[in-house]
Amino acid sequence: MPMHFDGDDPSGLANPLKSACGNFEPRPLCRGRVSGLPRVKVDLPFIKVAPAPVRLAALTLLWLVGLTGCQPVRWTQSDSSTGMPLASPKGAAVQSPTPMASASTAAFAETTTAALQFKKSLPIKAEAGRTFIGELKLTARRSLTNLVVRDAIPVGAAWQRSEPPAVMEGNELVWQVDALRTGESLNFKTWFEANTNLVPRAAATVTAQPKVSAGLIVGSAGLALDASGPETAPLNADLTYHIQVRNTGSETVRGVMIRQAAPAGTNFSNEVNETTLDAGDLDPGQSKSFTTQLKAVQRGTICATTTAQSLNAPELNAEVCSTIIDPRLQVQGAGAKEQVVGRNVDYEITVTNVGDTPLTNVVISSVAPEEGFIVAAPGAVITGNQAAWTVAMLRPRGRVTKTIKLTSKNAGVSCATVTARAGTVTDATRLCTLWKGIPALTFELSDMPDPIQVGESTTYRIVLINQGSGELHNFKVQAVFDDLMLPISSPQGTINGQHVTFPTIALIKAQQSVTFTISVKGAMVGTSHNRVEVICDEIKAPILREESTTIY
Repeated sequence: MPMHFDGDDPSGLANPLKSACGNFEPRPLCRGRVSGLPRVKVDLPFIKVAPAPVRLAALTLLWLVGLTGCQPVRWTQSDSSTGMPLASPKGAAVQSPTPMASASTAAFAETTTAALQFKKSLPIKAEAGRTFIGELKLTARRSLTNLVVRDAIPVGAAWQRSEPPAVMEGNELVWQVDALRTGESLNFKTWFEANTNLVPRAAATVTAQPKVSAGLIVGSAGLALDASGPETAPLNADLTYHIQVRNTGSETVRGVMIRQAAPAGTNFSNEVNETTLDAGDLDPGQSKSFTTQLKAVQRGTICATTTAQSLNAPELNAEVCSTIIDPRLQVQGAGAKEQVVGRNVDYEITVTNVGDTPLTNVVISSVAPEEGFIVAAPGAVITGNQAAWTVAMLRPRGRVTKTIKLTSKNAGVSCATVTARAGTVTDATRLCTLWKGIPALTFELSDMPDPIQVGESTTYRIVLINQGSGELHNFKVQAVFDDLMLPISSPQGTINGQHVTFPTIALIKAQQSVTFTISVKGAMVGTSHNRVEVICDEIKAPILREESTTIY
């Protein structure tokens, strides 16, 4: 049956056993009861056939070998507060006379104290001329500071490099660590070259000091002030400013007050020079917004300053500058002041930029009066009784001229409205003309009934008609009857013997009429001839009409 023992072979006793027993080959199994020490499994087939005394001697020899190779791990420990070594794991290994083909499973040793857990591992064996790796791992069980880690270079090995980099002091590699918090771990890796066939052996130590930390929250009160306003604004316009104050710190800002002064050339609506806004207390991250208005009463550049003050934060200032411009348009027009109805009038429209800033997309429009209409407007878009022109750019003191032809169908004064507009900038004028009509007076004179007997009555009817396009003013009408007729009555006129006169008519408009009546009676048999005379301001010579009535 196969036999087992724990330990290694520092004394070389296994070799005589191999010589005496024939084919004897130890095999490392890494099953040691103490971490870092290998368990060696040895098969001895000759024991099955050897005599009892020989078997007893062999077993005794194996027992002695196990006692020699299985040495316990010893640790050096101290409390971290003294700065003395906390842990010093020492993994033991011995020379093997038989060269190893490669490193086998790592051997390790570890220790744990109240302050630190420390583990060191090396390969069980290394081959001469080959590289092997040693590892250290530290885990803090409480906060430590000023850690110094020392790792001895194994005898018969040459140091190549470390991660993290180490400093070599004599035959030791040294790492210094400022602090290690509870639960944090550090890993150190070292590459060595084996100079001889060896079982690596090295010790490592750690010194540290306990660390006690206390913390407090350091708060600060901070303000941020933002102010914005228009870049440009027209003269006499309201300037709107948006103000925001916010707490950018970690403490409450107390008693925040905002002040804004009115610069020269502006004033607040209540005509004061400064306004004050109470923002109160601001918690961290809190903000408050305000709006103010100034009226610009002067051209040029004005700068409004806003100040934020508090009880526990530095004062802040924000300045917003605006350019106050005076964009203006001027519209002028010229044309005939009088014209006969039905004829045309040519108007010239001039638009001038009298402001101090260029104006774009200037729209010029002319609206004809209701009693007129547009005959022509070169370059314009005509829609109904409106003509419109668009000027892409009109620079300061620049001007543009347009023409429009209008007519009117009625007499009297009529006006076309002309407007120029560029955004909110506008100006307008009116082009007025007295349209004169041609007066054309006619009147009708009739009697009904006709003929009549002596003593019977008939009615003379006078109708005045203005058939022209102009007004007629100050009409005077008079009727004269012969001796065969006798005027009896008239609702509008006055009878004086054979004459009937009417009051002056101040106005008869174009296409209007006025009617008078006279009741007369036949006085004698015969044909009576009677006439009516009409005069007015526009018709200097009297207009006469006669009417005859037969009396039997």
